[in-house]
Amino acid sequence: MMKETTISDIERINLAMLVLGSVLSFAVMKDFRYLFSFGVASSIMIVNFRLLRKILEGGLTQSSAHKKALFLVLPFKFLALATAVVVILKYGNIDVVFFLMGLTTLFVSIILAHTYSLVSPMFKRRQKDGA
Repeated sequence: MMKETTISDIERINLAMLVLGSVLSFAVMKDFRYLFSFGVASSIMIVNFRLLRKILEGGLTQSSAHKKALFLVLPFKFLALATAVVVILKYGNIDVVFFLMGLTTLFVSIILAHTYSLVSPMFKRRQKDGA
């Protein structure tokens, strides 16, 4: 239960960072190109995290045949992600700095979710009660 809550928290924080970062990049730079760069990269990370979650949940809770398929699906997902990033970087009209900032939103979301869970009074109460 705790693990599920943390993953949902990470997804929510990442979505909030997509919206907030896109708005801030447009407000500060006054150009749609920066909003597009940040938004596309952050969206890629949201989709990547969601796909990884579904693949691992399906692969780890199913039979051994599904576990073997996991070794085929994970590299395919990685190649698809790498291909999408290369195509966007090569042919997209993007700013590389804002694109890289968008790619780091998942990492920042993970750090924020874990930091919040450590300082949250409800989390401390759960730890104290053993639940």
